[in-house]
Amino acid sequence: MANKSKTERPFESGQLRARWAIIFLAIGMMLNAFATVADWLQINLLNRIARGQSITYLEETANDDRQALILTLHFWVYVILVVFVLMWIHRANRNLPALGAQDLRFTPRWAVGWFFIPFMSFVRPFQAVAEICKASDPDIDDPTGVRWKAKPVPSILGFWWAAWISVGLLVCFSNVLFRRSNDLAAFLTGTWLTLVADILNIVAAALLIIIIRTITAWQQDKFD
Repeated sequence: MANKSKTERPFESGQLRARWAIIFLAIGMMLNAFATVADWLQINLLNRIARGQSITYLEETANDDRQALILTLHFWVYVILVVFVLMWIHRANRNLPALGAQDLRFTPRWAVGWFFIPFMSFVRPFQAVAEICKASDPDIDDPTGVRWKAKPVPSILGFWWAAWISVGLLVCFSNVLFRRSNDLAAFLTGTWLTLVADILNIVAAALLIIIIRTITAWQQDKFD
């Protein structure tokens, strides 16, 4: 009986956690859209400087204030977003045994924990979400509890993860370039990379919204 609470917990709907995750993903998408516009304005400003044109103090200050505001909002929205997405992943994984899935590779804690392990975070979180997706499919009628393993990983998961990893790499490269504050060309390239990252962030968020909604609906259908 002591092990039952860990392996056979009753199903608990993840709809509330999914709703909050989707809300902040949508907020993040709007913020990234605003950031894309701000990046474009900064690129135009830097191009003017590169051509030898002068810019006013007000233009420079407005650009710096705009970028600082975006950076601050990004940080807080990202922190809250990560909390709700990881809470949803934890609940979705924990529901799998209650839905009949057996021989799972990831526990709820590690489905979340792998996001924080250096290097392994490039692969394991994707595998954990893929396992949740496959084992949640309500069309799989499987008394053995292991037939879900033969289901292919939906391509949308691959596109989401590729976009997400690309964002992280682009941000890292742009930050390296931004440290070379006296190099106008490096700063301009870093801004271009940031613009591309903001666009990919919108794509990744949109795909993740679809994934969260789909898996949450699948689990509820399977339970019902």
